[in-house]
Amino acid sequence: MEQTLAPRLKAWLELQMSILAKVSLTNGIAIASQGICGSFRNMLIGSPAKPGQTMLRHFQHFACLGSLAKLKDAVADLCAEPQFPSDATFIRWCSGSIFPAQKRFEPFLQALAQLGAEQFLGQSGEQLLFAQFYVARRFTAVLAMADLWRCADVIATEKYVGAASPSQWAVESFEHWQHHWREMLTIKGLS
Repeated sequence: MEQTLAPRLKAWLELQMSILAKVSLTNGIAIASQGICGSFRNMLIGSPAKPGQTMLRHFQHFACLGSLAKLKDAVADLCAEPQFPSDATFIRWCSGSIFPAQKRFEPFLQALAQLGAEQFLGQSGEQLLFAQFYVARRFTAVLAMADLWRCADVIATEKYVGAASPSQWAVESFEHWQHHWREMLTIKGLS
């Protein structure tokens, strides 16, 4: 069991990245979301990568606002006060130190969808924004697992993952799987 743990963990991590790469290329909502808000790949850039922080930057860009503080203020005007996060919570979300819980983040997404309704071109704004949230949450979980593994066994992680850090591996893996799925879609004539 111990001898197979590292290869099984590596397979699980790669499976997660493969799924997200395929979604980024084949799911209509995900494709539209990236066109409006920003590429999912951007969430993996940084050392360490902070997908939640990048997601909020994507939302700031989407809303055409100059800062995250302006984003918070604009969304707060449309969101019921008891549902909106405190300043301290919003700062932690923006710094990437915590990832927002879905239940806590949904009112924020709903208000943000109202804020940029004209940009959705007849599509569900909440769905397009939720796609960013969903992918950022999955990336955060995968990176956390890779980081736990790295902390527990740096040598095994570097051997099986082939990268010095979880963030570096994530970018390389995501790009690899996107390339793979593009080729598969081309072969099948779907692209």
